[in-house]
Amino acid sequence: MRKLTQREKIITGILISAVVIWFAFMMVQSYQQIRSDLKDQKENLIAKIQKQKQLIGQEGQIKETLDALRNFIGVASSDGVETASIVKLAEQAAAVHNVHLVNIQPQPSKVQGKLKAYHVELTLDGRWASITTFIQSMQASPNHLFIDSLQLEKYSESTGSLRGVLVLKRWRVL
Repeated sequence: MRKLTQREKIITGILISAVVIWFAFMMVQSYQQIRSDLKDQKENLIAKIQKQKQLIGQEGQIKETLDALRNFIGVASSDGVETASIVKLAEQAAAVHNVHLVNIQPQPSKVQGKLKAYHVELTLDGRWASITTFIQSMQASPNHLFIDSLQLEKYSESTGSLRGVLVLKRWRVL
């Protein structure tokens, strides 16, 4: 085995030093990236904690608002009770406003957050004025019913009556 010359020893030392320096540089850069990521995570967590503290501070106000909403629109009960109530209101209003309810079809309820929506689909016919006053009475307080959809078309040329499908919606707080 041949001995390295002085020049080869220097070049080898320089190469080994360069590799060690490059490795150290990569390690430092990696640690800096990790430190930066941890700092970002820390800032995000601090922001989340501040938001949670803010929400905790507003808890009383949110509860008051939810209680007021419960008092205004009521608390959810079973689908059968709610849809029966909507049907009863519709039948009473139809009799008063001379609107004929051809078909009544309760629809599945839907939950959205802290609210539950109850739907009833009504197939009805009557004159324009009767249908509009019927709809107005259904929306009037204290019924708290909303028109989810309405489709009307001419039903009879001779009487000028219309037939259509009306979907009523009632919101309740869970």
